[in-house]
Amino acid sequence: MDRELSPADTDAAFPRLHARPPRYWINDPNGLCHHAGRWHVFAQHNPNSALAGDIGWWHADSDDLVHWRDLGLAIGPSRDEQRADRDGAWSGNAVSHEGTLHAFYCGFRSDAAIQPAMTATSADGVAFTAAGDVLTEVPEWIDLPDGTRTSVHTMRDPFVWRDRADDQAAHWSMVLGAGLQSADGRRYAAALRYESADLHAWTFAGVFHHLPVPTGSALVPGGVDTGEMWECPAFARVPGPSDLSMLMVCPWYRDSFPARVVGLVGHHDGARFEQTDACDLDDGDALYAPSLLPAPDGRLLMWGWARELRPADELTAAGWSGSLTFPREVTEHAGQMHVGPAAELTALRAAPSAPGTASRAFEVEVRGATGAAAPDSVEVAADSGAARLEIAMDPVAGQAIVGGHRMRIGTADGQWWLRVLVDGSVVEAFGSGGRCLTTRAYPGDPAGWSLSYPAGPAVRAWELAR
Repeated sequence: MDRELSPADTDAAFPRLHARPPRYWINDPNGLCHHAGRWHVFAQHNPNSALAGDIGWWHADSDDLVHWRDLGLAIGPSRDEQRADRDGAWSGNAVSHEGTLHAFYCGFRSDAAIQPAMTATSADGVAFTAAGDVLTEVPEWIDLPDGTRTSVHTMRDPFVWRDRADDQAAHWSMVLGAGLQSADGRRYAAALRYESADLHAWTFAGVFHHLPVPTGSALVPGGVDTGEMWECPAFARVPGPSDLSMLMVCPWYRDSFPARVVGLVGHHDGARFEQTDACDLDDGDALYAPSLLPAPDGRLLMWGWARELRPADELTAAGWSGSLTFPREVTEHAGQMHVGPAAELTALRAAPSAPGTASRAFEVEVRGATGAAAPDSVEVAADSGAARLEIAMDPVAGQAIVGGHRMRIGTADGQWWLRVLVDGSVVEAFGSGGRCLTTRAYPGDPAGWSLSYPAGPAVRAWELAR
């Protein structure tokens, strides 16, 4: 019997090099971990439709961060009327401890206002056993550090990490994104912290961090809007000389989909996070709900959801929606967060790509010395002309423009550079100043993209394949 064709076979917009299932919907990355010698990524997945709904955890693993093995649905809706995950297993993360992979996720029921944290475990990292609830209720009242008494109107998306190991037991923390409101109507976006000695019994440990909901121009340090509650919090210490940590959050408003990611930078004293700065972590329009993985080799890795920018009827017709990003590395330089592509991704460079070559996936790199002129533009266009992706450099202004979005470039060791990786419709750009940009561009020709760029040593391009 002939193999059924998938979108990867027929759709030039489908990202074939990224981790994602062969069809249907995915969104938030979940459960990033290194377990039993392999990298594991999970993602929110609807196995029956290219639209959101009926969500569980899809699973893939890898030994090199480049080649991914599709392991299908790992954790799905229980369909059990007695369980909090009757209608879905929503976002969370995972940790590997003493030979067991512990997955933490939100149980979803359409008739429940609060999504409790739940867990499932696996010895081999592939087959999971549901272990039930770990958090089913929230405190009736929560006092902020200044004494303000608040109630919780929203809480979801557990993120667990190992705080320390002492002579007694490993000490674990869990934060959940939340929205708080005081009796006089003041609102706060927050991360609530719980702690555990065994990953099973969890105790409320207070407010890890909070910020008032911005009014007018009253934004947090760094000039970013942090929303009325936080989704998909993730926390980690960031490799670098300054001993900084980052609490990464997705600002949420009930009346809009913001699709923004904010990095709150500061220090962690074991109980609370003390913020010193804040920044938007991506300069594009497609990144949402990224998560973090402290790797065994000391790196801090990040994956995000590259959401679609086309209407629902086109998603249904295509038979798929969403992609995880390529893995990224997060570092700290002079107190600033830098995001770049994982080093392993250079293994995808299959062959140099000359101008006029059609390809579904490619990388283009533009480099120059500080003060040196850059090519006026590097243009990438589908052969049919139905879609166009333009990359323009302005080193004097210290900016690149990728798909209409501006990104600061900066310099590194007297050089500036820009790397743009395109896989189908997923566009990821990285600059020498540590900024990144995620957007989408949909090729109109089945052959994909055809490159055109000025000749000279400043520009190199490769076809990507694995």
